[in-house]
Amino acid sequence: MKGKSVLFLVLLLLSFTECVALAQARSPYTDFALNLFAQLYEGREENILLSPWSVALALGMTANGACGVTQMSMLQTLGFPAASITALNEENQKLVEKLRELEKEDPGIEIRITHALFVKEGIPLKTSFLRTAQDYYDVHPEFIDFTNPSAVETINRWVREKTEGKIEGILERLDPDAILVLLNAVFFQGAWSVPFDEQNTRSIPFHFPGGVTREHPTMFQSGWYQYLATDDFQAVRLPYGEKGRLKMYLFLPRPEVPLSSFLARLTSENWHNWMRGFARKKGRIGVPRFTLSYGTVDLKKVLSRMGMEVAFSPRADFGNLTDEPAFIKNVFHRTMLKVNEKGTEAAATTAVVVAKGMSQEPEETFEMIIDRPFFLAIVEEDSGLILFMGAVFSPEG
Repeated sequence: MKGKSVLFLVLLLLSFTECVALAQARSPYTDFALNLFAQLYEGREENILLSPWSVALALGMTANGACGVTQMSMLQTLGFPAASITALNEENQKLVEKLRELEKEDPGIEIRITHALFVKEGIPLKTSFLRTAQDYYDVHPEFIDFTNPSAVETINRWVREKTEGKIEGILERLDPDAILVLLNAVFFQGAWSVPFDEQNTRSIPFHFPGGVTREHPTMFQSGWYQYLATDDFQAVRLPYGEKGRLKMYLFLPRPEVPLSSFLARLTSENWHNWMRGFARKKGRIGVPRFTLSYGTVDLKKVLSRMGMEVAFSPRADFGNLTDEPAFIKNVFHRTMLKVNEKGTEAAATTAVVVAKGMSQEPEETFEMIIDRPFFLAIVEEDSGLILFMGAVFSPEG
């Protein structure tokens, strides 16, 4: 009886916590995340998955090597137009520490955030840059022979190790002019606060773009959820772990609304308004069991359009990094996400290649069966930080 009483009390406390719909904090990286996603999407009905947080950390570390207009453009693109590089570093350090604390406090959450700095042998880096990289990003330089074919495998091996083998690598080759590769890896594993019962999983028709319908395994569950409904979409947020500070948001457009129309409305203003609109409601949900793998994409053109063009040009000034003329040659990004009855596993890596150059009604219920293209985001509630986000037109697995 005592054990049942304790369990009842825990469930009661969890229910009370979920009942209070607090406004999500505004992360300074929300605008960057949504802008990056929009630039990458460009209206194509294809699966997209990215970790804007991984990209932001890699670029933030790189920005410490930039000077003048180059650094200003990078800060502005990242969402810190009026801030100093120190303010950016302090914000990054604070967010990383918050996520690491969350992992320590919640046994249902695993988050690892790591960085690496691979430098071409013979390239002298500024002491101030190396000190900042160590102090704020906990990274030390590793000097390797970039002309040796094994250099690419050394970098890719680091990626495999830091993502638990979920991402095989990030580079196919090294540019002959490359002098530095700055890497970030984010690995996340979260158990649902309320797992799905595998016995309730069954295949139902999923409506793909173009009118194609195929059977797809879908996980079913009923209970109380933080839920939002508008004329255009339904949305639900599913917590991870015992604390529930990390959540997955699932947005399902109405049958007559294409996912592309929803994505066109994915602005910072709408996002924050939606976050305030979730309320506790009883219902039944169906979530596809799926795995997404988003192959290596070069974000150079995307980030240039977002305001960082000078950093990719011979006009770039990376005088705080090295006395050698340098510019960003590529920004590679790769991600994976796996969702099943137990929870979610996700990994991302980003490589910045620097080259030499120039109220509720209990009786009312809802039903949200995700049987058509949808949008998702994994968010840390206290900070509002978007760790992963994606558009799923075609679930796999």
